[in-house]
Amino acid sequence: MRAVAVARIALLILNAVVTLHPASFSQSRGTAASGTEDGSESGLIRAADGEQKRGINLFYTQNYRSAGRPVRFSGSLYAGITAFTVNKCNLTIGTNIVDRYSGQIGKGTIKNTQSSYQYSVEFVLTTEIADALRLTEARPNQLENGTNPVCADRRACTIYWLELRAKRPVMKLTSITNDIAGYDGFIRNFDGMVEQFWVPISSSDAGKELISKLQSFAITCRQ
Repeated sequence: MRAVAVARIALLILNAVVTLHPASFSQSRGTAASGTEDGSESGLIRAADGEQKRGINLFYTQNYRSAGRPVRFSGSLYAGITAFTVNKCNLTIGTNIVDRYSGQIGKGTIKNTQSSYQYSVEFVLTTEIADALRLTEARPNQLENGTNPVCADRRACTIYWLELRAKRPVMKLTSITNDIAGYDGFIRNFDGMVEQFWVPISSSDAGKELISKLQSFAITCRQ
C-alpha cells in the first residue's frame, strides 16, 4: 500500500478520476419509454459505446520521498467509462480507474498490487449541465505532482477528462475503492450528492464528439 494512499482518498471521491480494464459496472443502455430512440439518443449512445471500448492506458514510473524514505514504483493505469445508461433525460455513467504497480518503499519491497476506484454518477441531463460541459487535461490523482511520474510516450502523464458541472449538488455519486490501508476488500466510501464529476476520455476528438452529442440530446430529450 502506498504511503500516500490514505491521504488521497478524499480527493479521489471528487475526481474521477476511474478507472485498467476489469469493468466494474455492467455495460447497458436505456431506451425511451416508447421503446424507440430518436437520432440524437442513438448518436449519444454510439459515442459512449465507442469510449467504453477504448479507454486509456498509461505506463509509468514514480520516484519520490515519503516520511523520509525513498519510494520507487513502476506500473500501469487504466481509466475509462464502464457504463452509460440513458432513460429519457436520466443518465447514469460508470467509470473505473485501476492502478497496478510494484516497487519499493525504503528497503521494503511492494509486490504486484492492484488498486481500483469505481464510480457511478446519476443525474438529469439539463441544458444547464449540457452547456457547461468542458474538456480538460490533467493527471489522474494516482500520478499526482508530488510523486514525480514519468509515462511512456506521455511524459506529462496527463489524460483528458469530460467535466460535468452543475450550480447545485444534483448529481448522485457512489464511489467504491479497495485503496484503504488495513482493509481487505472493497468498501463504499462515498454515496451522496455532488455538483461536479470528471469522466476520463480517450482523446480530445472523442471528448468533443461526446460533448456535442450530449448537448444535442439535452435539447431533445423529455422527462
